[in-house]
Amino acid sequence: MDIQIPDSKPNLLSLSTPEAGGLIGSATEIDASSYVLPVPSLDLISNKDVLLSFDDITEELTAPVPDSYGGLNWTDAFVIDKDSWPDSGYNKGNVSPPYSAWSYLPVTIEAPENSENFTFQGYFASAWDESLNISVTGLDDGDQKYKNTINVNNQEAKLFEFDTPIDTVKIESLGNQFVLDDFSYEFLSKEPGSISGYKWEDLNGNSKWDEKDGEKGLQDWTIYIDKNKNGQLDSGEPSTLTNSSGYYEFVDLQPATYHIGELIKEGWKQTYPDLVEPETENSLRSQSSFLNVDDESPEEFSRDKRRPIVEEPDYVEGQVVVQWVDDYDPMEVNAFNLEAGAEILRQIPLSDFAVLDVGPSQSVESFIANNQNHELVESISKNFKLEAIDPPNDQVDISLSSLGVPNDPGFGQLWGLHNTGQNGGTVDADIDALEAWDIQTGSDDVVVAVIDTGIDLDHVDLASNIWVNTDEIDDNGIDDDNNGYVDDVYGWDFYGNNNDPDDKGTTHGTHVAGTIGAIGNNDIGVVGVNHNVQLMALRFLGPNGGTTAGAIEAIQYATNNGAHLSNNSWGGGGPSAPLYNAIKEADSLFVAAAGNASNNNDTNPFYPASYELENIIAVASTDRDDDISSFSNYGKDAVDLGAPGSSIYSTIPNDNYITYSGTSMASPHVAGVAALVLAEDPDLTYAEVKEIILDNVDPNQDLSNKTVSGGRLNAEKVLGSLGVPGTHTVELKSGESKTDINFGNQEIIPGSITGSKWKDLNGNGEWDEGEEGLKGWTIYIDENKNGKLDEGEKYDITDKNGDYKLSDIDAGTYHLGEVIKDGWEQTSPGTSPQVEFEADFSDDGSGDLDGFTIDNTGGTNDGLWHLSTRRGNEEGHSAQDSMYYGDETSGNYDEGHTAGRITSKVIDLNGLDDPQLSFNYFLETEGFPSSFDQAKVMVSKDGGNSFQEIASNDGELTDPTTGWTSATFGLDDYSNEEIQIRFDFDTVDSIANQYEGWFVDDVIVGTAGGPLYHTVEVGNGQDVEDIDFGNKELAPPFEIIEDKGSASFAIDTEDSTYWIINKKTDEKYQLLDKDNNTYTHDSNKNWDGAAVEYHKKKDGYKFLIDGSNNKDKKAQVWNTDSNGVILDDDYKWSSGKKLYKLEKKFKHDLNDDGVIGKPKKKKSIEALPTTEDYMLTESNEVLPTMEYDVLPESDPLIEIISGQDFF
Repeated sequence: MDIQIPDSKPNLLSLSTPEAGGLIGSATEIDASSYVLPVPSLDLISNKDVLLSFDDITEELTAPVPDSYGGLNWTDAFVIDKDSWPDSGYNKGNVSPPYSAWSYLPVTIEAPENSENFTFQGYFASAWDESLNISVTGLDDGDQKYKNTINVNNQEAKLFEFDTPIDTVKIESLGNQFVLDDFSYEFLSKEPGSISGYKWEDLNGNSKWDEKDGEKGLQDWTIYIDKNKNGQLDSGEPSTLTNSSGYYEFVDLQPATYHIGELIKEGWKQTYPDLVEPETENSLRSQSSFLNVDDESPEEFSRDKRRPIVEEPDYVEGQVVVQWVDDYDPMEVNAFNLEAGAEILRQIPLSDFAVLDVGPSQSVESFIANNQNHELVESISKNFKLEAIDPPNDQVDISLSSLGVPNDPGFGQLWGLHNTGQNGGTVDADIDALEAWDIQTGSDDVVVAVIDTGIDLDHVDLASNIWVNTDEIDDNGIDDDNNGYVDDVYGWDFYGNNNDPDDKGTTHGTHVAGTIGAIGNNDIGVVGVNHNVQLMALRFLGPNGGTTAGAIEAIQYATNNGAHLSNNSWGGGGPSAPLYNAIKEADSLFVAAAGNASNNNDTNPFYPASYELENIIAVASTDRDDDISSFSNYGKDAVDLGAPGSSIYSTIPNDNYITYSGTSMASPHVAGVAALVLAEDPDLTYAEVKEIILDNVDPNQDLSNKTVSGGRLNAEKVLGSLGVPGTHTVELKSGESKTDINFGNQEIIPGSITGSKWKDLNGNGEWDEGEEGLKGWTIYIDENKNGKLDEGEKYDITDKNGDYKLSDIDAGTYHLGEVIKDGWEQTSPGTSPQVEFEADFSDDGSGDLDGFTIDNTGGTNDGLWHLSTRRGNEEGHSAQDSMYYGDETSGNYDEGHTAGRITSKVIDLNGLDDPQLSFNYFLETEGFPSSFDQAKVMVSKDGGNSFQEIASNDGELTDPTTGWTSATFGLDDYSNEEIQIRFDFDTVDSIANQYEGWFVDDVIVGTAGGPLYHTVEVGNGQDVEDIDFGNKELAPPFEIIEDKGSASFAIDTEDSTYWIINKKTDEKYQLLDKDNNTYTHDSNKNWDGAAVEYHKKKDGYKFLIDGSNNKDKKAQVWNTDSNGVILDDDYKWSSGKKLYKLEKKFKHDLNDDGVIGKPKKKKSIEALPTTEDYMLTESNEVLPTMEYDVLPESDPLIEIISGQDFF
């Protein structure tokens, strides 16, 4: 350290005064190491052991406080005589003359290595300032334990005491020089302690040690101290093995907080202190379940309700956003708009929010004033123009550089995640992301909605972290998930009202998304706070900003589609009650940027960050030196915390990267940490997540009076506060012994599920005597409960007795199903669906009413029901025809007042359990079904004399649909009745009929059937038996063509395809070639299928082809495998004498001679008078009946019909 000394005062250290502006005079370098230091005085005072007065250091006033003064290590503190500047704080702040310590640099005081922690007190004063703030920070092993700001003056010394034990204290002036005198401290006595406990076998898995039930300790299990709280034993962490009683002990432990964990052995699970299952590749956490929080009333939506908005925010001329009351009546809304002179521009799907045009005859202000208290209006505001919170003009495109951890080459630029002092920053002025990643790096179970300018969906550093709506089929023009948006596979663009939320012509949203969740450790670009996460792209801001209405719709979409939280780096406009309500009703965390105007949000609110809602976190920006950014808004009551926001490097479109500054960049750091919290503990509520984040900030002097928490985001502290699953957290005091820190484990013993498959001859669902087991049926565990056997799902095939066994089953709940073969129905468990009536309005490609009748009367003009192909090839119904109420050409029902109905034939529900009606439909009407354009589904049980409504577009039917949708309605009220179904449409009036109308298809009346699977609870090591399945063979839809040998040749009566039936097992196989092509009599004009036989040696079949036309009197044999698939052989036609052998083998006449095999020589017979006179044997011998009393057994007689040729 170089100290400057004025030439005029060689014995005094020259100090800069506020007026001087710096050190003055020429300087002489002083070597602090040349001083010989006396042992300091160790005066005992009342409440501290050691008093350091600085009076015994040296006569040389320019000396620094020695590095080992008083048994502590000192850095950047100096000594001064109180009389050096009589009118300053150097004099008036001195407590014990003549000397004090002083500094203009941050002073560090450390305990020697391996010593105890200490507490201290001292007298502080300001050298020159009448008021000076001094920051005092206490550390223990590098962790900040406290950070306080004390205020002093230059007229007196003030005593401050710090009783939190630390090993290091940092004292820093926040202005000019400060003075320190009579510093006293004491080392705390640290007696070693211990932690001990037991490891026991929890046989019944109840998380309790039941010694009376035989539960004993487990030997040779590893118990360890988890120093870094990462849930695993790392190199250098203390560990021990349990003894024969299951006992373990750690001794000679210093007072501290310890995390005690165990190594769980393979084949075991922990039952205490937590339920910890062995990890598998596919193990996933459950998604978060957010709870309601009782917020303030909507009228109190501003954090400051006293100060008016100074400037009128910009808004969309002529537009308001309105929120209707719950369960509003659309007809009443229509009447309201007519009366108020307004028109609905957009009703936000699945919500109570709408955008209205107030018309040219009134102002927005007058419309709001006249209607804000209307009984239909929950809230109303102008449709304010909103903007992304633009970064200040310090955008820098920085080339990539690498720190090596993680391997993303731009990580070195991410000071907000890991600050090493790069580019002049302060070391550790960051969110401690590296430390946090030892605990959690993110999960793709967590969905973060980025409500912004969109996201570059194809960015190489973002693409695999983009949220995908798996319930939507891409580019089919249908709203598959019925959420009100068609083909919204990757989110939605509310600015352009389309399904492409890409970051078009802007960069803001992509930059924000990269900070939250750029892919980690992919050797590309940067890394987000989350290495893995789902980023839901919701674009409502474009080149010209956005609107309140767009923001509300984006929030509603995020809420309805599973987002766990949202990032909102945008704002502006005035207070909007509809926007306030939309955020409140979202029931998820809403992270908002505080704004970039250097304003106090307490007195000048910035929305939406300034709404007083429990689910909002408002975020200020800090720089790389841990100061609040010069541009950042703040507010002791209105802004919650700070986060890195100056010079933040992140993604922008087209696989590029750039540095931006703003609270827009700070907010995604907080959103990212919130996502990490939910990845670590998905069951936390949004209120709990917010509390955890705000309770675990790094205290920060610059934020202490400018934010609610007084600190800057710290991800490691946040995650560390959650604890480590499967460990004990133990607070150990000096000399304390903590016992009974126990662990319980249960051995995972595999169980099994067994049962049988039987042929239910009478279909009663019970295994009756005489009903045999069925061989060759597949029984499987339906892990995803989709009703079919998928790859990787465990299964077994029944043996000759119909028995199966599924082994190595862990404890849990399982769904067992069977693969049902063609021609069979399941009778146990459950029942198969039963169809009593079906109408798809098609017959061999042509329209067919399928039992319905049309009545187009009831309106002023004729109704419009007819068979239609207008929506024939669309997904969601059976092509091609459907019933349509509307004009086939114009595609609407604008024909004046019309009405009509279609009515089914009589349908008998007798004997049907839980009957139901289902159908597919497309519907679009005016939207006020209580009064106009009424679509009704009706049922009659009195032969059509009267009909009762069971559904309509005023309730149960979606109107409008965004594609074909399905509906199902129970008919229990009509059980055992004969009914008719009716679809009725009435426009009621002749106006506003330019909508498409109603399409109906695939009408089915029947039963849904019961569950066709078993739900089985398997305990640890349990063998569950008698999980049986029953099936009944249906009447075969086959015509048997040939049935003389070991197999039958049959033709499907519905599609005429060829089938093979094994007569022994009754298994049926369709004849196929290797490409799965089928065969019929029309497959080739020169041959037909004729017969089939089982080929035992090759476990397959031989299929006989009988030629015709130019292949007449020829034959061919195809070889198939055991499933009826034709093998690749060189097949040749046989003819002539070769046919005899084939005829005998297949018992089929191929040469049309009426004989199977080679014919024998014939005898001539003439004038046979009657059948009573002669008989013909099979060997063609004619025998007079009167000559034989007994005919040869080997040659039975064939009766001859008189006068008939028999050859």
